[in-house]
Parts: sequence; C-alpha cells; structure tokens
Amino acid sequence: MARKTHGTRDFGKSGNWVLLTKKPIKNIRLNKGNLTRKQQLILIELLAELMNNGFTFQESLVFIKKLHPKMMSKINQQEMSLKKGQLLHQFFQGLGFPKILVAQLKLAENHGDFNGTLKSLEGQMAMQASQRQQGVKVLSYPLCLLLFLVIILLLMKCVLLPQLSYLHQGASQGNLGLWVIESGPWVLGGLLLLALGGYGVIHLIFRHLPAIFKYQFLAKLPVFGKFIQLFLTAFFAQEWGKLLNQGLELKQVIALMKGTGSTQLMEEIAISLESHLKSGRRLHRQIKEWGFFSKELAVIIQQGEAKGKLGAELEIYSQLVTRRFNNRLLVFFNIVQPIIFMLVALLIISVYSGLLLPIYQEMDGF
Repeated sequence: MARKTHGTRDFGKSGNWVLLTKKPIKNIRLNKGNLTRKQQLILIELLAELMNNGFTFQESLVFIKKLHPKMMSKINQQEMSLKKGQLLHQFFQGLGFPKILVAQLKLAENHGDFNGTLKSLEGQMAMQASQRQQGVKVLSYPLCLLLFLVIILLLMKCVLLPQLSYLHQGASQGNLGLWVIESGPWVLGGLLLLALGGYGVIHLIFRHLPAIFKYQFLAKLPVFGKFIQLFLTAFFAQEWGKLLNQGLELKQVIALMKGTGSTQLMEEIAISLESHLKSGRRLHRQIKEWGFFSKELAVIIQQGEAKGKLGAELEIYSQLVTRRFNNRLLVFFNIVQPIIFMLVALLIISVYSGLLLPIYQEMDGF
C-alpha cells in the first residue's frame, strides 16, 4: 500500500533535505528562473497527484523533470537552495509563484496538511486560469470591434468627410454621427490616456499606503468591492480554519501570519489583531470593523468561539464563499459582454446615420 505523506517533514529520504530550519535563507534571488503561469499550474497539479499517491517531494520533482524537461533547470536551481536549508515555501517563491499562494504554502508547513494545500492550490489556479480565459473571451471580440471602429472613424475623418463636405455643410451641428466621426478618435484616445494616467497616479500613491487601508478602500468600490470582500473572506477563513483544526491556538495562528512568505496584508492583520487581543478586544469585533471581510465572517467567529468548533465552521464557510465568488464572477462576465456589444452597436449606428442622412436629404432635394 502506498505510503502517504501529510507534512513538511517527510519530503526527502534519510534526511537528505533540510526543509524546516529555524532561520530561513536570506537574499534569495527571486527574479530569475520564474516559471510561466501554465508551468506553475502543471507543477502544482503533478505534485498534488504524486504526493497523494505516496511519492515524496524529492521523488515527485525527479518525475516532473522527466516529463517536462523545459522546467528542469529552474527546478534544479531551487533544489540546490533547498539542500542548503531553504524553507519549502521559498522553493515556490523562487519559481515566481504569486505571494498569495506562497503564503498558503507557508502556513501549510505549520498546520501539516501540505498535500491538502497543494490540492487546494491546484483548484484555485485552475479556476483562475479558467476565469482569465473567460475574461479574454468576453472582452476580446468587443474590443476588436471597437479597435476596428476607431480605424474606420479615422479613415472617414481623413478621407471620406473632406470629399463629402459639401453635403454636410450646416448639417454637422447637432448631428451625433458627424460628431462621432470628427471627435470620436480623439475622445477615445483622451479617455485611454486619462485612464492610464489615473492608474499610474493611484498605483504610486497606493504603493506607500498600509495594506489594510488599501483594501478598506477597494472593498468600498462599486461592483469590484464585493469581489475583493469575497476573495479575502474565503482566503482567510480557509487558512485560519485549517490552522485551528490542527490544534493551534489563536495566538499561534496570528504569530504564523507574520514573517517571511506572508503578504503585506497578512502581516498587518496579524500585528493589528495581536495588539487588539492584548488589550482585551474580541476578535470578531475587529474583523467586523475592517470592512473588507463579509459581515457573516464576524458572526461565524463569534459563534464558533462560543461553541468551540471555530476551525471546522471556518473551513465550511470558506467553501461556501468560494462558490459564491465564482458564481458572481460568472454573472458579471455574462452582463458585461452584452453591454459592450450595445455600446459598439450604438457607435456604429450613429456613424452610419451621420453619413447617410445628409445624403438622403440631398437626394430628396432632387
């Protein structure tokens, strides 16, 4: 019967790899040897499958390198760091995995359910890839139509309108179609530059702000704020639930959220919770005040603490919120695409009306 592994202490044989060290290696180069998103998904999928069938972490990597030689040099580079004492989550960090995924692996090193976390990450990454594809499908065709329309407008403005100017004398005033032809490209270009400039300014300002403040602001945005709220709620509920189910106390969970491998938001939340708990403030009250978690999370924490089943309740609630997030995203895509099509259609109709109506009026004059 295949031997299954359930923690981070059984990934090598005969102690060949020192995966858990008290002091993590510093100055690890994370900008070289990054895997592509597709390669990262393949790596996680194969690791989850192999380790759940009894392979050790080292054996799994050997097998993966045989199947995917293109990843061999990048994996070998991180294997050398593992042998020198690098922590396991830093292995994935060195391959360019997003911080939010690395943070989950860091916590898995402590709660012991590493295989379960790999399986969870596999599902998350596959879902994200599917959502990106869905987003591309929803936006690509309308955006191509919009680009084609802009090119047509420029050609009409530069080539066609000068030749038909005698038909449009006196008709341009109040004519939406002619206004779109004459001003449309400049308006669209100006809006694009304004959007890019606004994004750049906001990015520069946000970069120096505390993460808690940033997510409080983002959670208040119309439409997108709800997505932020659901995502953060599902993520933290899942990780807190796993750690509490492994028998850790709340203070230990908060301590694990700080340090190497954690995101800026995780560290700030941990520091804030630690401070409030020392002053005697209840956890659910602080969770409720932040605003970037759902109100239900505070209620579940309050009731779970009283019943003594907080870990199990948080894990179940995380699954429900994840499904809610995915369903909401699907509805959003289904609404956005028709709206974009209608806007493009209105622009096309206005352009044709601006060109053809004066011509028909001239024909009626004969």
